[in-house]
Amino acid sequence: MMHTRPWITLTLLAVWACTDGNEEFGRFTPSTPEVRVDDVLEKASEYDGKPVRLSGKISRECPSGCWFYAEDASGEIRVELAGTDIVLPQRVGSDVTVEGKVTVDDDGVVQILGSAVRVR
Repeated sequence: MMHTRPWITLTLLAVWACTDGNEEFGRFTPSTPEVRVDDVLEKASEYDGKPVRLSGKISRECPSGCWFYAEDASGEIRVELAGTDIVLPQRVGSDVTVEGKVTVDDDGVVQILGSAVRVR
């Protein structure tokens, strides 16, 4: 019985070594355009209803993982995950790439309805 422990440890180490440290939720679409936060916020009516991808850091996050704010050098935007199968573990401060559809509500609040999230 004692001889199986080294194999289990070695197997776990091998699996860990083969991962790139990314956590991915949802499915990314290669053709989705990469944008900056300020582009989306300044041209919200042009982006409304369209898919985008952006990268930055998670600056704030819902305690239950249903939304977060992505911040890049140009600004910060809310990413809504409610209504999806994505529940993001607490990762404030982590690098993030998010893909989703831009929405603008009646009050002019701009956010992204996330459909895919990659955390590093």
